[in-house]
Amino acid sequence: MKHLSRIAASCALVLLSVWTVRATPPASAAGTCTTGLSLILHPGLPAEGKQVPPGVAPDIPHRTVTVSVPVYPGAQRTIRFVASPPLFGYPANPYLQTGMAEYQTSGSVHMVIAWYRRAFGDCGWRIQGSMTTSAGLASQDLGFQPDGNRYLTIYVSFGSTPEGGTYIGYAAEAITYPPRPAASYLHGPFSQVRIALDRGIIRPGHPVERIIHTVVLDRPTIARLVHAINAIRGYRTVMPMCLGGLSLTGPAWLTFVRPSGSVVHAYESGPGACLGLAVNGVRWLLDPGRVWNLITSVVPRTPAGTQRESRSAARKTHYEMSGMAEPV
Repeated sequence: MKHLSRIAASCALVLLSVWTVRATPPASAAGTCTTGLSLILHPGLPAEGKQVPPGVAPDIPHRTVTVSVPVYPGAQRTIRFVASPPLFGYPANPYLQTGMAEYQTSGSVHMVIAWYRRAFGDCGWRIQGSMTTSAGLASQDLGFQPDGNRYLTIYVSFGSTPEGGTYIGYAAEAITYPPRPAASYLHGPFSQVRIALDRGIIRPGHPVERIIHTVVLDRPTIARLVHAINAIRGYRTVMPMCLGGLSLTGPAWLTFVRPSGSVVHAYESGPGACLGLAVNGVRWLLDPGRVWNLITSVVPRTPAGTQRESRSAARKTHYEMSGMAEPV
């Protein structure tokens, strides 16, 4: 759960929905989804917040992201953000789009929160987390994500008004990546895959780079690797600001060899939001972990048989920068 008490960035395809704004209460029938607010998201942080590094990616898709959410019956939209700055921390992602709104109602905080839990659930949103805080006027908040879309989150905060009613604040965030380039897809058939994986080890006082080479000839294994790479949908040209721990394993260099002898190179720095995969010189694809797990499963921890070990740091650096050369 993200820390939701700051508006400054910290280190997060978008579900596009178009909803109709209605000021009517939800239907009384259980399980019926009724929405009353259309949040329009724009690139970067909200207007109330200062843009911070890494800023907005130049290739962020310039399409309108409209998100429909329930509104408590009878709640009135406020002219200004009474409870700002909001409780929500935004990811330091250059492909971030955000939107905000705030309402006020005479209902108690406890009653309003119970209603939102039920209303969002009826509309297919699951609770991502909850938090109680003493920062600002909003004291509690809930995070919601739609089923099947981890790139879209709605945070709803709640705070008591002086009259005993409730402030209701909405903060929406979505990560909108550009479409993946056609040149990044693998087109076989391939007869072998040559892999070089850095499996570093710890020696007294410092880590030591150790690159292990292997050749994959098994056709089903090659097919699984090609399919996993081609199935990736996330793509970006600008990396986010990330803070993470040091891993001794990685990166990996791959060469896909066709029966004709022609090749396609790939480079995998590791899985997750802070790293990426380059294919045919196109970077970076967002590997959720499937490609990385396949690579590490076929490369042994120590050289054996046809595998060999090298420490070619110069070629490693060249390949990492160019994405087109194979280490030896």
